[in-house]
Amino acid sequence: KRCEVLEQYSDFVELVRRTYASGVEEPFKVAIEIAIKTGILKDYLERKATEVINMILTEYDYDTDIAVQREEAYEEGLSKGISQGAEQAKIETAKNLLSEKISVEQVARCTGLPLKTVENLAK
Repeated sequence: KRCEVLEQYSDFVELVRRTYASGVEEPFKVAIEIAIKTGILKDYLERKATEVINMILTEYDYDTDIAVQREEAYEEGLSKGISQGAEQAKIETAKNLLSEKISVEQVARCTGLPLKTVENLAK
């Protein structure tokens, strides 16, 4: 009762159990539709209904879960590393252009760096 999301999750699990036991066709889809209509995890279920159905139907496997989490973390780290690397490359390019006496305005325009950043590099 102290955590609204956990309370809604508990309500959703109970709704899934009741719907499944009722014998209706596509019980998980029906449970999600009812949950959305009644405001149970509405925002999440509207965005992730297919994933939720897949999770309900998939047997939990700890090793697979850990492997997926590691892969996601690796990809996120790689993505951040690439964006940080790209930013660092822009800065290095800007430094090189500035050392060739190219104006800060032109360097900013050519590298895509903010003018203030290029001005700071020029100092």
